[in-house]
Amino acid sequence: MVRKMQSINQSINQSRTSSLKSLFSFLKSNPNYRADIDGLRAIACLAVVLYHAFPGHLPGGFIGVDIFFVISGYLISSILYRHLFNQDNLGKVHIIDFYSRRVRRIFPALILVLVTTLVLGYFVLLPEEYKLLGKHTFGGSTYINNFMLYKETGNYFNVDSKFKPLLHLWSLGVEEQFYLVFPIFLWVIYKLNLNFVLSLVLFSILSFVINYNYVKHGFVSKAFFMPWSRFWELSLGAVLAYVEFEYAKQLYQFKDSKFYKTVLAIIFRNPSDSDNQKLLKNILSFIGLVLIVVGLISIKSNGVYPGKKALIPVFGAIFIIAAGKEAFINRKLLSNKVMVFLGLISYPLYLWHW
Repeated sequence: MVRKMQSINQSINQSRTSSLKSLFSFLKSNPNYRADIDGLRAIACLAVVLYHAFPGHLPGGFIGVDIFFVISGYLISSILYRHLFNQDNLGKVHIIDFYSRRVRRIFPALILVLVTTLVLGYFVLLPEEYKLLGKHTFGGSTYINNFMLYKETGNYFNVDSKFKPLLHLWSLGVEEQFYLVFPIFLWVIYKLNLNFVLSLVLFSILSFVINYNYVKHGFVSKAFFMPWSRFWELSLGAVLAYVEFEYAKQLYQFKDSKFYKTVLAIIFRNPSDSDNQKLLKNILSFIGLVLIVVGLISIKSNGVYPGKKALIPVFGAIFIIAAGKEAFINRKLLSNKVMVFLGLISYPLYLWHW
């Protein structure tokens, strides 16, 4: 019997190992796949989990959500651009298909978490608390939890908020609210023949100004929970995605720059265009990682966030993504199999951890 159980366990472990190997092989075979972005997603998720578990040890861990926003804006807008500029069907965003894909990806894990929370809540919560949980379950399933939380307590960091089982679903609300607006916004830009980069940058600036003014005038909770004061984090990821999509060949080309020629001549014996690109990408990646580490250590939950402090993790994530998968940090640290695995399970991990 013992041997049989050992044999079964061995078969299960071999099956899991084989499944993981197959998954990694499939991802590597996809030319558009960025393992380093999954690694960055792992850092974002672990930062939030560690912050909630040991807030004193990682005071700025909550900035992982800002990193998530940038990653999401970059990846999802990349899909939208491919649809919009598809030569076989120019100008079509495929909104119904886009939303159905979002639902299929997001809802199964979310519903499981909501149902489990309701069942457990029935046994451990008082009637009034359970009634509030039911309200938050509705908010979480319809992606309006950020509005509900703002109206109830108005502060993500206070003690009352920390006892709400579905507190963390506010960020999913902001994301989905962005994706209700953004595909239509892109379609309008395309139809009116406007400049994409300028339009996206202005959209981002407007959202950031709203965020900054909320914080400046003491409406910190509004800046934290309201979608229009957070959209800039996702749309800056979308700006980067468009620049890469439209100007991929022109990026990292600084042949006539005396500064870069001088730096390259110091580092390389016979610098080439390839050396030029490698240097710039590694510089971007290094600066991005430093910004994220500084944010994790120095940003405090002192009631003055996001505001201008959110620029630190946001541009940290942008620089790392812009550096590309061949940059040393991206290739060696972020594309590590452990980091990639954690990145691939980051969504369910985020849902369950709280």
